[in-house]
Amino acid sequence: SIFSIIFSIAELLKVNLPTLLCALCAKFFIIAEAFKNTWGDLCKLKSTIILKSLFILNKLWILNIKPNNKAALFNQGYYYYRETNYNDAIENFNKSIEEDSEYKKAYFQRGKSYYYFNKETLAIKDFDKVIQIDPDYAPAYAFRGMSNYYLKKHTIAISDYNKAKAIDSEVFIDKTVYENTLKEYNKIINRQATDSRA
Repeated sequence: SIFSIIFSIAELLKVNLPTLLCALCAKFFIIAEAFKNTWGDLCKLKSTIILKSLFILNKLWILNIKPNNKAALFNQGYYYYRETNYNDAIENFNKSIEEDSEYKKAYFQRGKSYYYFNKETLAIKDFDKVIQIDPDYAPAYAFRGMSNYYLKKHTIAISDYNKAKAIDSEVFIDKTVYENTLKEYNKIINRQATDSRA
């Protein structure tokens, strides 16, 4: 989220949050002036403008100071992910993981990037790693299940969905993918029942 990025920037720069927010406000005033908008008008703009501003701050302010910082590289990747630029997202998540081979957030977001880039096998490898690092991270099971659906591994997908929901009943699972998985799974069960009666 935007707030997590702000907190990451504050942590990286070793400044307290009020100091950082003042700096961000100053940047937003500059942006507002450039767009001939008032502060109130700027606040009404979509969060994508704020995210782009944070992206610029992250790139100019942090990567130039600490070019190999895992959180800064992650933030760059997350921006590209939000922009559906999955190639650049994956590249930045790769660099972030090079700095910390156990960085759960980077593996998860890289997995999601692979998933939306229709590279389900690579996505599953990343979700497996996330689960290895944190066995109670429900979203990793959910996205691994959705990836397995596209690989036609419906039984495994159902198992992943069940694990995800057991950990967090509110976890996101794409409704259409979930319903289609259930249909395919039920076909398998019905076919097995028919075969057993034959």
